[in-house]
Amino acid sequence: MAWPRFITHNLGWKLASLCLATLVWFTIHYGVQNRFKPGARRTFSNVPITVMTTANDTRTFRVQPDSVQLVVRGEGTFLRDLQPSDITAFVDLTGVTEAKALRKRIQVHTPPGVGLVWVAPTEVAVETVPIAPPPGRR
Repeated sequence: MAWPRFITHNLGWKLASLCLATLVWFTIHYGVQNRFKPGARRTFSNVPITVMTTANDTRTFRVQPDSVQLVVRGEGTFLRDLQPSDITAFVDLTGVTEAKALRKRIQVHTPPGVGLVWVAPTEVAVETVPIAPPPGRR
């Protein structure tokens, strides 16, 4: 029994297309699978919060609490070598004119390949610290 013409016509091109489609599927499937796998997690405690202001802002600010706990995710070997100083938790106070009963969200900067999973607390109370006059002056 002969194969139907629509199967045997350009059979070489059809097999090449099938092989190429299979190769593309495996490339995408395994590339995406490895990219989105959960990875390892690591917890850092008492990461200090940095206050970010403009260069010409001479006010002094106090944040409460002054440190955060956070959980990051990434490749296990990279996380093992990660130091707390490689992670920056900060509060952006640029553009703040008054800091009475102000609450600001904590932002976290991590190195490439490391993602933030969780931070506690998520925001801090900000207040302006009055500057005392130098001794002997009133």
